[in-house]
Amino acid sequence: MSLDKNPIQVGELIYLSHEKISFMIPFTPNGNLSTNKGEIKFGEVHYWGDIIKNHTESEEFTILHPTISDRLMKVKRATTISYPKDIGAVIMETDIFSGANVLEIGTGSAAFAIAISSIVGENGRIYSFERRPEHQKIAIKNFQKLARFQNTEFILKDDVHETGFGLEQKMDTVYLDVPEPGALLSATKEVLTPGGNIAIIIPCVEQLADVVRELPKHGFTRIRAKEIFERGIRPTPGRTRPYDRMVAHTVYLLFASASNQ
Repeated sequence: MSLDKNPIQVGELIYLSHEKISFMIPFTPNGNLSTNKGEIKFGEVHYWGDIIKNHTESEEFTILHPTISDRLMKVKRATTISYPKDIGAVIMETDIFSGANVLEIGTGSAAFAIAISSIVGENGRIYSFERRPEHQKIAIKNFQKLARFQNTEFILKDDVHETGFGLEQKMDTVYLDVPEPGALLSATKEVLTPGGNIAIIIPCVEQLADVVRELPKHGFTRIRAKEIFERGIRPTPGRTRPYDRMVAHTVYLLFASASNQ
């Protein structure tokens, strides 16, 4: 039994996959893309999985859906971005679900908001706080371009530790990525639903130890921390081996849950 195929829509992001290079661009009917593998000419209509050749028909590209990881690595960087390996662990450890309310403190380049936009979906909401307007401006552009759902409210605010977040509802998850996370633990506990989870991004081991000591004082329990390394494998038949370089230390990940204290 055959299933009807839906054509790729104008402006929809496509990932052109080649064995050595790749490109992610909005789809333009009858458009052109110049690459170091030759000129690519698109037709009026394309479907996911189509194979398209360059102008000399010597190179083939497959049109695929971009993954969340593809989208994250294409963001324009206002700050150091959160890597897919770390965001994946945050999603698993904090139980982000469809329809969840998620608070992000420290928007950065919006990589985290882009990643979880697809998970919280149309019925969920992300509230992303940033204190620097130049970072927020870049983040909003990244999000509008790369997120699957426009379900994030970007808020410019610098005195959260003094005045709170001003949100009317409790949050299911908080993602905290700021230079001094300890100063925001009290305000974070207030906005979290009892049993809700917090993920804290920490660059230095000394700071990790400091925040671990503070978490129980603010009513957090089930405290755990981890560091994730990622090494890719080169999938070449007959020559399968690890890549020479890897994504090693990026950040320490600290997780905890809010008690009813």
